[in-house]
Amino acid sequence: MTAERPIVLLDEMVLGMSDYLLDAGWKTEKATEVLGNPVSDAKLVQSANSGKYVLISLDKKLMSRCRVKGIKTIELRFEDLARIALERLDKEFG
Repeated sequence: MTAERPIVLLDEMVLGMSDYLLDAGWKTEKATEVLGNPVSDAKLVQSANSGKYVLISLDKKLMSRCRVKGIKTIELRFEDLARIALERLDKEFG
């Protein structure tokens, strides 16, 4: 028996990722739709702590707060995006 996949909860900075994750078979929820707008970090931590979500964000402090509580997260960093951009620039334009 396989474990049920968590729902991916997307922080405001990564909302555009939703369609891509849906295409890959992941169920997603946008923090702004679930928790209202603006979304406070406290509300995100509380919702993510329910156990049904894995939270994706670029917010370092928010991710740190979640890790302290043992909440499942995927932290994206600006450095990751910069590395991908540089690799593609080098590949395309040398």
